[in-house]
Amino acid sequence: MSNQADAALPALNAQMRGFMEAIAQYYEHYGIPRIAGRMFGLFLLTTEPLSAEQIAQALDASLSSVSTNVRALIANGWVDKVTFPGERTTYYRFSPSAWEHVMERRKQSFQPLQTIAQTMLAELPADHPAREQLSSMSAWTVLLKDHYDRLIADWRLRTETQASHPGDESE
Repeated sequence: MSNQADAALPALNAQMRGFMEAIAQYYEHYGIPRIAGRMFGLFLLTTEPLSAEQIAQALDASLSSVSTNVRALIANGWVDKVTFPGERTTYYRFSPSAWEHVMERRKQSFQPLQTIAQTMLAELPADHPAREQLSSMSAWTVLLKDHYDRLIADWRLRTETQASHPGDESE
């Protein structure tokens, strides 16, 4: 690839900016900073890797804010780092496995609850009235983890099918 730094910033029209803001507001509801949501929206709308400077310029944000939030997006598996031979600049792009990462993280988030419930169940006497509630909590976490395992398998099958049949947008 040629010098990525020379690549023009993607043109963002009002609809695209509205989309990025809607993504930002959606994820802000889940505790993600609005700038990280805007960045994620930008990555969803662009196909070329972007530098931190390009991201800051596109979003009218500070480089320090971009740097902080791009690390969070990478940690969540939503964004990948990209480098090019002969260039010192690091670029970022939407991760092709972002949606699988989201499902995997959600699945993993239930394990601590299951462990907590199982630990307390082991400590309670067999006739304690809270055992039923804790058993239910543990069963709920197992059900959700199993559900996410099936979702991840279905997603992988869907993405493999789409990769082998481009243009097929079967639902």
